Amino acid sequence: MRTGLSIVAAVLLAARLAAGQPALLDLTRLGGAEGSADAPPIGEPVEAPFDPFEPEGLIPRGPFKGRPVDIDTKRTLRILTDQEAAQYGLPPGERYVANFLHADKWWIAHVPEGGVEEVIVQDEMAPGSLGHGQMRLRMKPGSPVTLFPQRRGETDEPVRLPEIVWSAWGTGPRDFNEKMSSVKNVWRSLTQGPEQFLITYRLRSLEQAVSIMVKDGRRNGCRQFELDISEREANLVLDRALAYAHAKGMDEMFNLFTRSCVSELFVVLDGALNYGPGGEIIGERLRRIPPLIPVYLALRGLLKPGVEIQNIEDEFPLQP
Repeated sequence: MRTGLSIVAAVLLAARLAAGQPALLDLTRLGGAEGSADAPPIGEPVEAPFDPFEPEGLIPRGPFKGRPVDIDTKRTLRILTDQEAAQYGLPPGERYVANFLHADKWWIAHVPEGGVEEVIVQDEMAPGSLGHGQMRLRMKPGSPVTLFPQRRGETDEPVRLPEIVWSAWGTGPRDFNEKMSSVKNVWRSLTQGPEQFLITYRLRSLEQAVSIMVKDGRRNGCRQFELDISEREANLVLDRALAYAHAKGMDEMFNLFTRSCVSELFVVLDGALNYGPGGEIIGERLRRIPPLIPVYLALRGLLKPGVEIQNIEDEFPLQP
């Protein structure tokens, strides 16, 4: 175990030094905290790989109450305490997030404080729906997000990512395959009530997020808008996104009209950024309709004039 802990510490230390940050890792405390009630303490035998952060994943209210969602691919992120991080031999005083999805597996992510360089809002035009909005975060050189296996007993090597994606995701029962903003679901929301599914607040690798932007063998179009904000503001956005998601857990209900992927995205942006006089009015009223994402950003002064970066379908073309 000590050999494994030293590898973890070395990975984090190298990332700090590459970013020009002081080596603040307290190596003397590695693995020193007691275990939580949910996870077997380090040193106790675990018969099979064990995931202490696997949620129950049941829809709490509405017509699908009690139905399970697909927790194999959809979970809300969770910020770890120092005690929980110590279960993985991770040093205290750093920011770790559980339920990070990459390569179809769950990971513990070390998300360095102050590590964001740019925030990019993605406006996905999914066929058969009104669209989807989410947030792409590009990390500074030398400050990658570093992943460690989440299931105790697995031995995958750490993975370093230069970009991650945050999103609020309308999540139906496991066997539900419709788009949240499809015509059929809009009609159901109007006739049977708008709160039928829960929201999962997801943190994923860019590659994982792009992998599902496909319909009938074609890449979905996805416009991308780099926000006209400072690095300090970019990091405030990530801080807010993580804290907001952690606080919501998996108990928040999706509402196509008032609490959707787009409205939750702008709740995070509006909570982190100051738009000046009139900002509160803009935030409360102009954040609900996916096709209007560029308009909402422009009204908040967040669009860089004349700048729209490469569309996802061109940046990540499907291989023949």
